Amino acid sequence: MSKVGRNDPCRCGSGKKYKKCCLAKDEKQHLENTRKEDIGALFEDAPFVDDAFDGTDVIEDFEASPGIDVEPYVSKTIDKEMPEIGEQAQALVDAWWSEYDEVMDDPDQVLRHLHAFFQAHPDLVENLGVDEALFELGAKLVRLDRTRDYIDFLKHLRQTFPATYLKSFAYFDRDIIAYSIIEQGSDADIQTYLTWFKEYPDSDVDFLFGVINFLMVSECDEALVDLLESTYDPLIRSPQVIGGDDALDILVYAYCTDYLDRGGDRANPEPLVEQLKALRTPLREPWYDPKSLETTLDQIVGDLDASFLDSFRTTKDVAQFHNTATLNFMGWLHREKGFSWMKAQFYRQQMLRYLLKSTPSGKRPRQPFTFTKQLVDQTLAQNAQFIFSLDPTRALGSINAMYWFGEYLAQRDFISAELGADVQHWCEEMWESASTGLRRDGIEANAFKVFPS
Repeated sequence: MSKVGRNDPCRCGSGKKYKKCCLAKDEKQHLENTRKEDIGALFEDAPFVDDAFDGTDVIEDFEASPGIDVEPYVSKTIDKEMPEIGEQAQALVDAWWSEYDEVMDDPDQVLRHLHAFFQAHPDLVENLGVDEALFELGAKLVRLDRTRDYIDFLKHLRQTFPATYLKSFAYFDRDIIAYSIIEQGSDADIQTYLTWFKEYPDSDVDFLFGVINFLMVSECDEALVDLLESTYDPLIRSPQVIGGDDALDILVYAYCTDYLDRGGDRANPEPLVEQLKALRTPLREPWYDPKSLETTLDQIVGDLDASFLDSFRTTKDVAQFHNTATLNFMGWLHREKGFSWMKAQFYRQQMLRYLLKSTPSGKRPRQPFTFTKQLVDQTLAQNAQFIFSLDPTRALGSINAMYWFGEYLAQRDFISAELGADVQHWCEEMWESASTGLRRDGIEANAFKVFPS
C-alpha cells in the first residue's frame, strides 16, 4: 500500500485531507504499537546525510582549506602550582585543614575559619588551596538559600587574593555572573567577571561555554557578542579545545539576526557578507554567497509551508531539513514569543541536537519530526550531561525549548495538535521532576523562574 501524504484524501473515505482527518489517530496508534525497547521502529535503514554538520551536531561554519592561516593558538597559561614554603609555614596550612575537617559541615564556622586564616596569614593563602573547601561551601550555602553569602565571599577573595582566585576563576566567576544576572537582570554589570574568560579562553572551556549558554538564555545579547568576538578565534585554533567552532556558529547567527533587526535588505545582504568576511576565521563558502545568505535569512524570518514538509519525503539530507526547520523555529520564538535572538538561538540549538541525536547512526526518521516520551526523556537527559551531573542551563533550557517546539510544529501543522499537546505534557512532567532539585543545588537554574519561559 502506498504511503498517504498529509494533503492527500484520507483513506477512510471522509473526503477530508489526511492531516485533517485520521493523521492524529494513526500517529497515536503507531506510537502505541512501538514497544518502549524498540525505538528503532521509528527509523528506517537509509543513509542519514549530514555533510553540513560535525560530530557535535552543530553546523560547521569553519572551513579548513589549504593555504588558510590556522596557526595553533598559543595559550596564556595560569600557574596553578603553589609557591614553595618552609616547614613551619606548611605546618600552619596543615593545621588549618585539620580544623576544617571538624567544622566542614557548618558553613558559618567554615566562613569564620577561612577569614581567620586570611587575616592571620595573608602570605599563605595561595598555599591553602581552598578550591575544594569553597566548592563544598558554595553548595551548602546555595542549598540553604544563602547564595548571597557565597557570592560576597567570592568577590572578597577575588579582590584580596587574586592569585589564589585565578587558579579556579572559571568556576567562581561563572557563579558570580549567573547570580548577578538573576538578581539584576540582563543589565547587570558583569564585564569585570568576563575579563579572565577573554584572557584565558581555553583554560576551562566547559565553564566558558556554560557562561555563553547562560548569557544566551538570560537574553544578555550584547555581553554575549562581546565575549564571543574575543574568544571564538582562539577557541578554534587552540589544540586543547574540541568543538571550539560552536562559538563561531553562535556569533555568525548573531550577526545575521542583528542585520535583520537593523532593517537589512534580505534580498541584498552584501553588507552582511562583508561583516562575515571580516571574521578572523574563514567560513564555508555559502556564507559569502549573497544568494545563499538570502536563503538563510528567509528561513529565519519567513514562513515554511506544506511544501517544505512534503520535501522530507524526497530529501537525502535530513540534517539540513532539520536545520532549516529549527532556523525557522528561532525566528518564530523571536517574533511570536518576544525572546531575544540569542535566547531563541539557544533553544534552536537544543532542538537541532535533539533531532540529530535521536536518530540512530545509519538510520533515517520515518516521519519528519519524531517524538515519543522515551525518546524525548533520553535525548534531553543526554544533552544536559555535564561531567558527572546535569548542566542546569541545558537541562531546563532544553525542556523549555521542547515545549515551545511542540507548539511551533503543531501551529505549522507539521505534527498533529494531539502530538503537540503530548510533547508539551511530557515537558511539564520533566519540569516538575527536575526543576526543584536543580534550583536547590545550582545557581543557574534559578534563571528559569517560571515554566514555560
